[in-house]
Amino acid sequence: MKLFAPKGGDGARELLAGMARGESVALMNDQKFSEGPEVMFFGQPVNAAPGPSRLALRFGTVLQPMSVVRLPGVRFRLTVYDPIELERTGDRSADILRGVQAITTFVEERVRESPVDWFWVHKRWPAKVYAALESGARD
Repeated sequence: MKLFAPKGGDGARELLAGMARGESVALMNDQKFSEGPEVMFFGQPVNAAPGPSRLALRFGTVLQPMSVVRLPGVRFRLTVYDPIELERTGDRSADILRGVQAITTFVEERVRESPVDWFWVHKRWPAKVYAALESGARD
């Protein structure tokens, strides 16, 4: 790993320059992103980050999903999965949305495989989802 880009504008510029040079980049993509497109996660709508899909389309590359699972002691297992290849249909917004959904589905599958390895300190779903679930629990 050659570059650890900080958050913000400077980090984004460094990341783009690295990709333009043909370097690989790693992005964490299991976070809430309120401004992102709405996709489904565990059967409920969430907003998720479009950045990885936008970058893959812009630079003509694939998304290479990976996950890490904690093992006993201070050990971890890294698994590399088949690439996610984004379709270029000419409708960039739809292509990005399909990529965001593919990434979100990948994260959901990893959580289902090993839920003990996941912990969000923020509310992952929009307030409307929590309200609907709470309303349903009272009925």
